Amino acid sequence: MSLAMVAPGEIREVSGFRGKDEMKRRLQDLGFVKGEQVQVVGDSQSGLIIIIKGVKIALNKGLASLIIVK
Repeated sequence: MSLAMVAPGEIREVSGFRGKDEMKRRLQDLGFVKGEQVQVVGDSQSGLIIIIKGVKIALNKGLASLIIVK
């Protein structure tokens, strides 16, 4: 399942990425590494607000769809 499909309040674990290597490296630089827990705290038409490693990050839905969670 992609991170874009997670409902607000849910906590999931990052399990992988889709997309080009450049995008994968950028996501990893932001803290999205395999095994890390991510919580969706807000959702709108344009994107998600998530907490990862204690930091709030806003992601658009396109970018969130590249992050695979379980």
